[in-house]
Amino acid sequence: MLLVSAKVGPFKSINLPQTVAIGEKVTVLVGMNESGKTVFLQSLERSVDALALAEFDPVEDYPRKDLSAYLKRHKENPEVATVLTYHPTKAEIDAINKKLFTHIKAGFTFYVNHDYANASIGCHVDEKPVFTHSLPTRRLAQTQSRRSRTPIRCAASPRP
Repeated sequence: MLLVSAKVGPFKSINLPQTVAIGEKVTVLVGMNESGKTVFLQSLERSVDALALAEFDPVEDYPRKDLSAYLKRHKENPEVATVLTYHPTKAEIDAINKKLFTHIKAGFTFYVNHDYANASIGCHVDEKPVFTHSLPTRRLAQTQSRRSRTPIRCAASPRP
């Protein structure tokens, strides 16, 4: 699976969200001192920390100039700090389709949002084939097709 882009911000000195395309082999961050290179890498570290030791903390990580206003709305509406977009390989897509009975096509990407509550994931997949195969009756699939032709969405948060 390849990380294809990272959208970071608000996070520390990155006040507005910035998107960086990630190269398949090499990505170079170039900038003057204090321009946000290390901050960008710190945000990625918090986003992909397998041990969950490095979490997003609004008091430590949210841009200082907007912190007091943000803390008032943090519990009800935690802001997204990073959005990481991934592109599974063909072999991974084939394995997912076989195991989950989905119809994901080549070129599929999904994203993971990391917010200041340290939660949330999002994806857009037609779940109807999964439900159709998994349920002992086809009643749900028939009801869904009568109501709407749009696929069911599994997005837990807005698409970047």
